[in-house]
Amino acid sequence: MRSENATRNAVVSVGARLTEQILAFVSRTVFIWFLSVEYLGVTSLFSNILNVLNVAELGISMAINVALYKPLADNDKEKVKAYMKLYRKAYFFVGLAVLVIGVALVPFLPYLMKGTTDVVNVTVIYLIYVAKSVLSYWIYAYKRTLLEADQKGYYVNLISYSLICFFKVIQIFLLFVFKETPELSFYIYCINDLVVTLVNNIVISLFVNKRYPYIKEKSTLALKKEEKKELAKNVYGVALYKISSTLNSAADSIIISSFIGTVILGLYSNYLMIATAIITILNMLFTSITSSVGNLNVTESVEKKRQIFDNLHLIAFWINGFCIICLWVLLNPFLVSVWLGPEYRLGELVIFTMCMNYLVDRLMEAPLRFRNACGLYWQSRYRAVAVVFVNVALSILAVTVFDLGIPGILLATIISRLAVTLWIDTNIVHKHVLKTSPKKYYAKYFMSLLLVIVTGGIIKLICYFMPEDSIIFFMVRVVLCLIIPNLLWWLIFHKTPEYAYFIKLIKNLLSKVKKIFTKKKANNI
Repeated sequence: MRSENATRNAVVSVGARLTEQILAFVSRTVFIWFLSVEYLGVTSLFSNILNVLNVAELGISMAINVALYKPLADNDKEKVKAYMKLYRKAYFFVGLAVLVIGVALVPFLPYLMKGTTDVVNVTVIYLIYVAKSVLSYWIYAYKRTLLEADQKGYYVNLISYSLICFFKVIQIFLLFVFKETPELSFYIYCINDLVVTLVNNIVISLFVNKRYPYIKEKSTLALKKEEKKELAKNVYGVALYKISSTLNSAADSIIISSFIGTVILGLYSNYLMIATAIITILNMLFTSITSSVGNLNVTESVEKKRQIFDNLHLIAFWINGFCIICLWVLLNPFLVSVWLGPEYRLGELVIFTMCMNYLVDRLMEAPLRFRNACGLYWQSRYRAVAVVFVNVALSILAVTVFDLGIPGILLATIISRLAVTLWIDTNIVHKHVLKTSPKKYYAKYFMSLLLVIVTGGIIKLICYFMPEDSIIFFMVRVVLCLIIPNLLWWLIFHKTPEYAYFIKLIKNLLSKVKKIFTKKKANNI
């Protein structure tokens, strides 16, 4: 049942997310048709500012999620109500913190927006974004964690993405209706996002109330001091990583807007939207195995852990490497020949450094999943802080002293990940879990990195004389991306035990997916 729930969560999450991303792509296209790229830069900047403010959540949801596992398994309703009561109070104060800090930042907006538009009141737009974030905490957001802790996260995804898709259609329609009044259209566009957040939380709340009616009852149980202490420790451990990852992901966009320009950020956000959609789906796939790695850590031998670690690295290399090569080769031709046109194109160096930034991160899947599953947050707490300082310092240096633009900012992020994240996380996992030297993994990591770059470089060389504005040649590039990496890597790895494990895993996954849908069809009959 546990594996079926995990598979169902993965399938529904990926399917729903993919549908939402397709509609988001259509919405972005219509947005660009009827509104200028300056508007696009404003939305990207404010989204990243609010992502930074949302670190006030500090991993509370993840810590509560873990705490709910046991009382849900034991059907301890009083304990569940006690945790949910604490969670509700915590989210009230999180929302209050976001509101206070968000409003306090209003006077500093001009310093974060170089060369931005003056056709709309950016303060009003920014406050709409703040309201969306604050209300997401105050209006029943805490209830979704109950479904996730009960291995029913697919309900959350079905509800959330269905509503998001519905409102995306409305958003696209309204952009058409108000295309002659771009300022009003932009206000409506932003308010629509606020509305979908509220409706989403309310619908999930009603669903949770119906499925777990006892949570509407008054909680009479107080959590023990030891339970609160353990919860606080988990929140602290997760918080460092949440702050680190959020600041790292948002820092690049904020620095681009502040030092280069909001218009350039708008152009760059088109590339980010496509890349982020793919990376998010990949992350969902690998996140679904975290609990399995956690079980492996407490039940299997060290030798077995090393074997699975090696297997996971090959899987991460193959899947992530293939997707990133596709991004590297296809992004500009897609944007020029299929989507927006040459006026929205950025240079090849920007695309290359963006893809390398994703690549160095995605190849770290094995140590990342082992670190998370084995709860090694405390051991690597200094890494979370160090990587932010290194990244931000090098990024500002790259644009202010060396004038390297977006490639310099991305290069700074790459260096921070290689110098800090890879080194510390890998050492900690090998020391505490695998009980061996990390030298072998370092060699394997950099060989994998080089192999992806060489494979992508071969395809880029073949495509060098192909015009970017031709749909036919775009399809040729697609075929080359499908054939060359998979054929070359099959020739290199097909006799290894890691490859055999990879194929077995794919067959098992397909079998479970088939079983789930067959069972669902039989129940409907």
